[in-house]
Amino acid sequence: MSEKWNIELHMSPGVWTAEVNTVADSGETVPGSADEDQRGTAASGVFTVTGTLPQLSEAQREAVLAQLRKRPLALYALLRGGPAPEELAGLLPAAAPAGTPGEAVLGAAPAAACTCGRASCAHAAAAEHAVAARLAAEPLLQLAHAGLPLEALLAGVLGSWAEEDAH
Repeated sequence: MSEKWNIELHMSPGVWTAEVNTVADSGETVPGSADEDQRGTAASGVFTVTGTLPQLSEAQREAVLAQLRKRPLALYALLRGGPAPEELAGLLPAAAPAGTPGEAVLGAAPAAACTCGRASCAHAAAAEHAVAARLAAEPLLQLAHAGLPLEALLAGVLGSWAEEDAH
């Protein structure tokens, strides 16, 4: 399907855009793709897919901060990079099953829209899969795009610890 497609992600808080290039390096389409045998037509080339990411509510942000205040090693693991610590996994927006065409990457987000105009297209599915993989690999990025950027996260946790030490 799209494993050979080039996908370039552009993310900002709450919104993402992906440029999906369906043309293989040699000028051929990817075998087995929806665009096969349509080289040179509007069905092959570069498509733009856009989607949204759910925002954490105030209560959800506070739950993440409370968990990190109680677990300094979870904060350390989060700052070190890599997958989300187990303590936070249930607090982050849940990912939808990867590779399901037309479904949102994150549970509360609507399906992505593609410039090809087809509902549930392979371009959108590939882009959603790439977004899900990126956010799973970088939970700090996921938190930032859900409304809890690093600065707010650190202020919420370290500020609370400083207040406790002052008393």
